[in-house]
Amino acid sequence: MSKKEVLAEFVIDIKNPGSEKDGNYMYDLIIKRAKHLILEDRFGVIGVLKEWLSLRKDPLTMIAVNLTTDLIIPELKPDLEILRKEIASGKVFLPYYNEWVDKALKAIS
Repeated sequence: MSKKEVLAEFVIDIKNPGSEKDGNYMYDLIIKRAKHLILEDRFGVIGVLKEWLSLRKDPLTMIAVNLTTDLIIPELKPDLEILRKEIASGKVFLPYYNEWVDKALKAIS
């Protein structure tokens, strides 16, 4: 698989009609799929998550943060540290978003 193929798999869950109404439902679908995809193509999954982290757009950025926590992906630590600084400085998101970033950093450290 490639990053493009991994993204196409995640888009299936994002476009699910239930996902449009409920972010938790979307995350449940994505994490279930991600647990399988990471075994097939770790680099593809990491590539998608790096892209989502760089978007600085909810819900995708925060889905990437939570997937990093749940899947324990230490390769994303530098991306999370940058995001954390940007949140703390007020450049992106509200300050309470750092609760999830801190949780992810703790999980992968």
